Amino acid sequence: MPTSESDNTPAASLRRSFAAISSGNIVYWEPLPLAVTQSDIETLMGRPVTPASTLLFGQPAQQITFPSSAALPAGATLWLQRDQLVLVDVRAPKLAAGALDALGPAELEMESGLGDAYVQWLYPERGLILHVSRHAHQVKRLLGLEATEVDTLRRAPIVGLHETRIPLN
Repeated sequence: MPTSESDNTPAASLRRSFAAISSGNIVYWEPLPLAVTQSDIETLMGRPVTPASTLLFGQPAQQITFPSSAALPAGATLWLQRDQLVLVDVRAPKLAAGALDALGPAELEMESGLGDAYVQWLYPERGLILHVSRHAHQVKRLLGLEATEVDTLRRAPIVGLHETRIPLN
């Protein structure tokens, strides 16, 4: 989202990225800043949050659920480690028409752990991973992270994300 906002604080960057997701214009997504804290997230959400203690890739983490809205039907999950935001996970974001084309080709394409119908599009410099359906080109998962190098991201645990369905008997 082009903006006149000259605020370069981590909270402002996160606010702009959420505005990009909410408007469906992910071309304006900004990589996660290096210093977003729980306090910044509370400012963004406009209220105090109580993170749930959990694990992220085998390491202690805090999980914050961002509420669902028309633009984010499944909401978003924010993951912190050592009070630093390290991952934003958005399920089934609604994208504007042409948003994927505007984003351009991925720097790297890999198999997705979300099923054979999906592929991962990696944009390391943008701090963005998209799990996209092979045929319909719809985004099932948007993962936001810090900007990184292609080789670093290729080896990162996040590219091993998968879903396992367990039948209920």
